[in-house]
Amino acid sequence: QTRTTTLTMLHSLQRTARTATPVANPGKRRWNGITANCRTRGIRLRSDDARIVETKDASDYLEAGVEVHRTGDLPNGARQFLLLPPHANLQHVRQDPSIRIASIFVHKTMVFGARVHSNPRDLENPISKICPPLLEAAMRDAGSEGLQVQALSTLHGLSRWVVECLEEQKESEILNQLLQGQAIGEEEDVDQDNVASVQLEAIRAIATGRPRPGHSVLGMGTFRDGQAPWEALAKEFADKEPPDELQLYTNERAELVYIESLADKKPDYLLSAGGAM
Repeated sequence: QTRTTTLTMLHSLQRTARTATPVANPGKRRWNGITANCRTRGIRLRSDDARIVETKDASDYLEAGVEVHRTGDLPNGARQFLLLPPHANLQHVRQDPSIRIASIFVHKTMVFGARVHSNPRDLENPISKICPPLLEAAMRDAGSEGLQVQALSTLHGLSRWVVECLEEQKESEILNQLLQGQAIGEEEDVDQDNVASVQLEAIRAIATGRPRPGHSVLGMGTFRDGQAPWEALAKEFADKEPPDELQLYTNERAELVYIESLADKKPDYLLSAGGAM
């Protein structure tokens, strides 16, 4: 959760103070019998010593009275911001972690690891809906010394999208180039048809999690051969179907800077996004 080698998005420090983008038709909503005024409700930020810090409006998807709490520095130097129910504190979290609504991490000027722990309303894309108050607080913290704030995002769903493009369920300009024998990220004097064929074979293996024909494992050679087209596909995916965490940052006008291959090598993430972040 505390990696800082991932996809990086720059964010103007002038925005650190901006409220989360409101949803359409704000007003009174009801969650589990609780009615709250979404337009006027605010959030308080508490650090580990319970010091209250002023914040902007809360997300329209949260009940009244929720609070953002900040931990002290963790062993790796990062700090965690937690969204907790009314009257809960960090001691309660230590006793029962299940009370957490959402969380996000900050390490120096890096914001990353946005996650929703409780989604009782089964919201689609809950991170981008529930976490804006956390992002606001995290951005203030990351930009406190006047430096450029950066965000790091997962790309869950990238592999599934590539498979759908390979099966012609969706359209990909990058994939079309490969199918036409145009290699990605190579000099013009190389054998374009041959390289494109190798790249296409590699990204198919990465997307499906199955070794290439003639190979017994999905190894580093496959990821090396597929690196350039996979990064290009990741950028295309981020533009066309941005995943939930990425939407959280781009809703605050963050700009995509680059894709890092194999930033996370955990097996489940390799299957979900080929390790790219």
